[in-house]
Amino acid sequence: MRIITLLLLIIISISYTGNVYSTEKRRKDIQIVRIHPMAANRPGSPNTQNITRIYVDTAPWENSSCRQDAADLMKVDTHLLSSLLMAWSTNKKISIIVDDALTPADTVCQVVALFIE
Repeated sequence: MRIITLLLLIIISISYTGNVYSTEKRRKDIQIVRIHPMAANRPGSPNTQNITRIYVDTAPWENSSCRQDAADLMKVDTHLLSSLLMAWSTNKKISIIVDDALTPADTVCQVVALFIE
């Protein structure tokens, strides 16, 4: 009975830990080429509403299928956008983390974190 209880606890704890394979991909010291904010109402391209597309120097996001020259920042992540703009305007080193399981538009992955030095 104790073994069954222990096995059940292990299975439950594993199921709550989520995916053990991270979908987050990082690029260090990126160079921002341009920023493209998009409106809340964009009938011609509704999947790009409420995002800011960040165009960066072309390079792979580790081993992902993310588009290599861009990342999408969601409108609700205002703290990330303000930090990114500050870092870009003051020539700070920026690292961007995207999640390749989150693709708001096409194969462009969503920004989930920033590192600023």
